[in-house]
Amino acid sequence: MSKTGRFTAVLLVIVLLAAGVTAWLTNGFKEWDPFGWFRTEQGGAVGTPDDEETESCGMVIEGEGTETLPIRQYRIARGSYAVYAVPASAESAYTLVATVGPENSGTNTAVEWTIAFADPSHEWAQGKRLSDYVTLTVSGTGLESKQAVVACLQPFGAQIVITVTSVTSPEVQTTRTVDYVRKITDFTLSFGDVACDFASGHTGVTVELAETGIPKGGATDLNVIYKDTAYTRVAEYEVDYDLKPFTGDGIVNNFVMWRDPSNGVLFYYRFCAQHNSSLSDFESYDLVKNGLYFGIKYWVDTFGFGGAFTPSGMSVDPFFGETLQKACHAVIAGTLNSEDLASPNLRSIFSLKVTLTGKHVNMSKSTDFIMSDYTNLPKVTDVEINGGNAGDGNIEF
Repeated sequence: MSKTGRFTAVLLVIVLLAAGVTAWLTNGFKEWDPFGWFRTEQGGAVGTPDDEETESCGMVIEGEGTETLPIRQYRIARGSYAVYAVPASAESAYTLVATVGPENSGTNTAVEWTIAFADPSHEWAQGKRLSDYVTLTVSGTGLESKQAVVACLQPFGAQIVITVTSVTSPEVQTTRTVDYVRKITDFTLSFGDVACDFASGHTGVTVELAETGIPKGGATDLNVIYKDTAYTRVAEYEVDYDLKPFTGDGIVNNFVMWRDPSNGVLFYYRFCAQHNSSLSDFESYDLVKNGLYFGIKYWVDTFGFGGAFTPSGMSVDPFFGETLQKACHAVIAGTLNSEDLASPNLRSIFSLKVTLTGKHVNMSKSTDFIMSDYTNLPKVTDVEINGGNAGDGNIEF
């Protein structure tokens, strides 16, 4: 045999061996991605499975699929849009990968993909072209048809359905629903006429000192703000209110200091240090049910606070914390200036953290309630009329 003939024979053996190995790896040339190599690098969000628990707002694709035709879902990273021919302006995109059971072992595992409005008669869908909002691009035909790219181009207001059907067995079919979840962009919170200032982190409040006075504050009013877009669902959420006594530098604050601008007298109020119960009073307090009020009597009855506002010129109780003692003595000695008194840490009462959590939202904001003023306005509880004869006009309160 000539050298050329021997070379050709060897080459033919190598080709046949390669073909055999390829056939084995690809399950008879039916599964071209046996180890998930291409799914990781090219087949879906650069190997990032969509996490249903932290899925963002906007377009969401949901559905369990079927045992014989499951669909895996991957989020496409924005930096990989070009790889999948997704427009750079698209809001989001996913790859969907179908598996014709069992494990693509049939002789023909090709599938067909369709996309349509779930309800073509839906008011929002009237006159709309679906491809202006959501596109479905199948990767190929035949055995290459089991992967598709779904891209959201803009918000939409009618639910969409993607249907995947086996070519050889049309009864084998699965669907995925496509919704647009309206995004929560912000929230505000107030208690009566006291609006929480989350921007600065400090909410000034007027404290009512009188036992019978009517305190500021009121019912809890949470206002959730959504992005102004078309949508098929709104983001569902739960709210957690974490109300605690103010802590400064990790130490529970046990006083509030405030200088009366009318006469320059400094007052302090001891409450947390004389707290008669544990922090469980705060943990069990239902802000939604009870609201929040800023008055001494309310705090005493609700949280077990004690004490009263006292001019700092009096002797400082040794039970007070070291910081308060130093501050009071500094005022008496005239070394604590107005800037020190302006510090929120000397006037903070509570801290509040509000958290919205859900499948499509995770947002938190915090504020400290600080004493910015006080009132001492006891209510008139009785009227007594004294006089000799009726009509004398002598009325005493």
